[in-house]
Order: sequence, then structure tokens, then C-alpha cells
Amino acid sequence: MMTRLRNYFLTGFIVTAPLAITAYLAWSLIGWVDSWVKPYIPARYNPDTYLPFAVPGFGLIVAVVLITLVGFLTANFIGRSIVHYGEYLLDRMPLIRSVYRGLKQIFETVLSQKADMFKKAALIEYPRRGAWAIVFIATDKDNEVSRRLNDGVQEETIAVFLPSTPNPTTGFLMYVPRKDVIELSMSVEDAAKLIISAGLVAPEEHQAKMRALAASAKAKRGKNGGATAQASAAGELPAASPETGASPKAAE
Repeated sequence: MMTRLRNYFLTGFIVTAPLAITAYLAWSLIGWVDSWVKPYIPARYNPDTYLPFAVPGFGLIVAVVLITLVGFLTANFIGRSIVHYGEYLLDRMPLIRSVYRGLKQIFETVLSQKADMFKKAALIEYPRRGAWAIVFIATDKDNEVSRRLNDGVQEETIAVFLPSTPNPTTGFLMYVPRKDVIELSMSVEDAAKLIISAGLVAPEEHQAKMRALAASAKAKRGKNGGATAQASAAGELPAASPETGASPKAAE
């Protein structure tokens, strides 16, 4: 009987915990937006003035309407002129202009160029040989960093984002050779779940594929090293020069 009750409790907890956490986060977001917007709403337009209780979400609705209205006004010529003049004023402020440009570029990248966001998950050896980490391929487009790294080098480099666990919004941006990146068939969402859960939530097939890919890469690296050693032992290196008694490469 106690075992059944425990199983029932765990089953109920698994069902209700995600719902409760989601509701808590949504309620916290609504309350946060209301606390920012409602103080600026005139009392005669605020339903809290006429009701004995506060109306949750009214500030969020007002914020959504205002943001949509700003977008509508910005789409015409007069709105664009006002925005350009405001950006011109911000560009004359040394510290604020850097913050504004950075934030604007981030929001434009996230909201306007969704097609260029993370599309693939991959594996790289990090932080040492034999240790593998999940990364997201950020971009393979040519830019100044990739041009500098590829200058005079045959290896192509790409940008990858190495997220941290359990918060994948923070991490490291790294440029690594493309040949060292092993692309995965799992989706970005599944890879994010794997990172957030610290490896606890992952389909078994994906785990098996990652183990197979890691083993294949390790075997390939060992095979290349073994072939070099066998060639050296078998005397396949250039013969010694009769004049100097050394191989041509050594003489050079």
C-alpha cells in the first residue's frame, strides 16, 4: 500500500510540477509588466479604480497595444524620420550609443532573422581530447574573424556557441575548424533539453548516436596515429643520403 501511494504521489508530482512552474512564471511575468505599466495609466482608464480588486494582465494588454501602435507608426515615413532622429541623438552620447547599438543588433538578429539562428546541434572535443561537449552551430557565413583565421590556412573555421548547464542562455562563442565539428541529427530543441537537464532528458537513440560518433572519431584519430607509426617502423620514410648519411628532409 505504501509503495502504491508513493508511486501515485510521484506520478501526480510529475504531472503537476511542470504545470505549476509554468503558471508561476506566466503569473510572475504578468505581474512584472503590470507593475511597470499600470502606474502610467490614467485612473479613469484603469479598471482597478472601479473594481474592488486588481485586474491581472491589464497592464500587459496595454503594453502589447502600445508596442503594436509604435510599430505601426514607425512603418510610415514620419515615424521612420522620428526614429532616425532619435537614433541620431543617441549616437551623440558616448556610453549610451554603445549599449543601444548592441541591444538593437541583438533584438534584430533574434526577432527579424529567425532563419539565421541556430539550426543544428553538434559535438566538439572540449575542454580536452576525449571529452565531448554539445554546441550549436551559430553561423558559417564569412566575416572578418573567419577571414583572418582562414588567411593562409587551408582549414575552414565556423562559429559555434557552447552553452552552459543548466542555463543555456550563457556560454562561450568559439571559432573552431569545421573538420573538428561533428554535426548531430537531433534537433536544437532536443539538444537544449539535454543541456538544461544535465543529461537526464535525452532519447536513448540520440545518446547511442553520440556515443557512436565519439567512438568513431576516437578510432579514426587512433588509426591515423597508428598508420604514421607503422610507416616509420617499416622504413617507408625517405632513404638516407649517401653523402651525408641523413634523410633528405633531415639534410634540409
